[in-house]
Amino acid sequence: MPVMDPNARPKQPGSPTVAWLIKAGSRLNTKLYRATGGRLGNSWRVGSGFRKPVRCVC
Repeated sequence: MPVMDPNARPKQPGSPTVAWLIKAGSRLNTKLYRATGGRLGNSWRVGSGFRKPVRCVC
């Protein structure tokens, strides 16, 4: 298995564009949650939890 050089990090994860997209998605999720009274955006759907989401404690 090749060893990765810690000094040769990819540029994309730390870019301002990625940070802006994450913040915009978070704001959109908050607006949807509030507008629908919690019907949309109340479950954490990621990875294997897509089929059986975990309820968020809000």
